[in-house]
Amino acid sequence: MLFMVTLSVYLIATLNAVTQTICWSIFFFASAGASSAYLTVSEVFPLEIRAQAIALFYAIGIGAAAGVIEILFGVNAERQSLEHVAQPLSAMEVAAA
Repeated sequence: MLFMVTLSVYLIATLNAVTQTICWSIFFFASAGASSAYLTVSEVFPLEIRAQAIALFYAIGIGAAAGVIEILFGVNAERQSLEHVAQPLSAMEVAAA
């Protein structure tokens, strides 16, 4: 997915070789950081609370990502049904007669 996004941005000449290298470097450092966080949690906490600790750190990460996505895309979905926010994939339009 990331490859397709950076390739399409590169092909429309928004990225050059330097900026694309920076984007990929950020991705690879973030990947290493995520796995090192899991390793740290699994080594620091005893077996009895390891799953709870991993769940807590996962929830914090997902919450931070959801906050960033809300700030960037801002979908107003409070007190609305899911069908009002996004059309279901199985929805079919009825052709006018």
